[in-house]
Amino acid sequence: MAIRVAVWNLERGGLGDPERSSAMANKILSLEADVVVLPEAYNEGGHYDLVEVAKQRFMDVGHYSVAETLYNDDDKRKDRRAILMLNRSPSEEPNIIDLGSRQALGWLTADAFTNTDVNIAGVHLDDRAEARRVGQTLKLLELFQDEQDGSCPSVIAGDLNAMHRLEIRSALIRAVQPIAERLPYGEPGFEASKIARIGSLARRLSEMADGTTLRLFENAGYRDSDSAHLHTKGIAQLDHILHTAELYSPPDSFQSIKANGLSDHRIIRAIIET
Repeated sequence: MAIRVAVWNLERGGLGDPERSSAMANKILSLEADVVVLPEAYNEGGHYDLVEVAKQRFMDVGHYSVAETLYNDDDKRKDRRAILMLNRSPSEEPNIIDLGSRQALGWLTADAFTNTDVNIAGVHLDDRAEARRVGQTLKLLELFQDEQDGSCPSVIAGDLNAMHRLEIRSALIRAVQPIAERLPYGEPGFEASKIARIGSLARRLSEMADGTTLRLFENAGYRDSDSAHLHTKGIAQLDHILHTAELYSPPDSFQSIKANGLSDHRIIRAIIET
């Protein structure tokens, strides 16, 4: 049979935002996914009471188990963000995965029809530099290889902040890098001038378009469930559902869903057959 996996970056802690929390919870429940990965689910300084209400709804209405962890970013941002993961068929307790400058979640998930376990990681790779993402990717791949001895099929789902290098859009984004490097740079999460924020965004996007991070996953045997490489934020494909070769994702099962103004990321959903 199959496991339905969805990813949605909730942009700056959506579940703790009084103006978005309830609508976001409704949208998430409407996806009818078996596993949902929610990067930037809430901020440490946000309204955690709203997050608790949303989590209770996920458990009561969606029949989900819930896992969460704050990012352990080392950049001293004003408020740490968190990733949330929902799972309808967990085989074991979830694990917090230490990727160095960012935490992720790992959860062994059961397909009851085929009696197959799938190791699913919910991740949000660092947006600041390709070198950071490469380090986090290598740690994640090593961990999955060691823990499962390469025998358990795996899914890596979330906001990877990474694009496929050979995409035309990636080449266009990389073309602005010489200009971006001449602009002032504002570190994400800190006060900066408008031109410095633009310079920061342009420089970070050009690195995301480098392609090294996704190439590491591909070299390790992972495939993108979205063969068309549809955009998930602006013109870029930053959010992904990757799976190992033992699994199959029918191309027509992949969906990219508008967030209706609730987030700057689209929702992605795919069927993973075991």
